[in-house]
Amino acid sequence: MKRFVSALSVFVAAAGISLVLVFGLRAHPGNSSTPVYEPATETTVHGTVVETPTHSRMGLQLRIETKDGAVDVCLGPSHFIAQRGFSFAPHDSIEVTGSRITKGGSPLLVAREVIKDGKTLTLRDHGIPLWSVRPR
Repeated sequence: MKRFVSALSVFVAAAGISLVLVFGLRAHPGNSSTPVYEPATETTVHGTVVETPTHSRMGLQLRIETKDGAVDVCLGPSHFIAQRGFSFAPHDSIEVTGSRITKGGSPLLVAREVIKDGKTLTLRDHGIPLWSVRPR
């Protein structure tokens, strides 16, 4: 009986440590598919959606044409965007406030807020994705 309790204790401890490691590594920005928001690089751009939005592990992505050239924009999960009554299509004129970062060697604008047709879609609060925040 003591061996069983001892083996069970070891198993429970190992399982607990494994969970901490797995979830801890997933929460680390370097291991996440969600790009890290850098407030120091925040900027606002105005542009026109030039391609049909795409879906990736990072969420819904847009390519917009600005006066300074094309910009790839990472928004967030499409279900989060749709729940807020937003959709995007080619020729939409939008304003994006977000963080300019480099992901996988390519420049990317991680959107905090998007304005389209006078309506505002807020995606992040101080860089924290709103879809990951639990209601209080």
